Amino acid sequence: MQIIETLEGENFFRGCVLGFATCSGKNPCALHDHWAKVRQDIMDMFSSENLEEIAARIGDKHLRIMDSGSKA
Repeated sequence: MQIIETLEGENFFRGCVLGFATCSGKNPCALHDHWAKVRQDIMDMFSSENLEEIAARIGDKHLRIMDSGSKA
């Protein structure tokens, strides 16, 4: 989660996937139930690694973190 919290902020996974201000089990959006399941899988994925591990993998395997068309 360090990755998401750093890039998007701590509340990234707490809001509605469609951006609605009021979205809950009692007042769901069209994707509410599906997003709840997918959100947990994504959170688990990001929770399993930290920035140091990703940085090492980028260097070791020459992976990219930017679009090749991007200017840095």
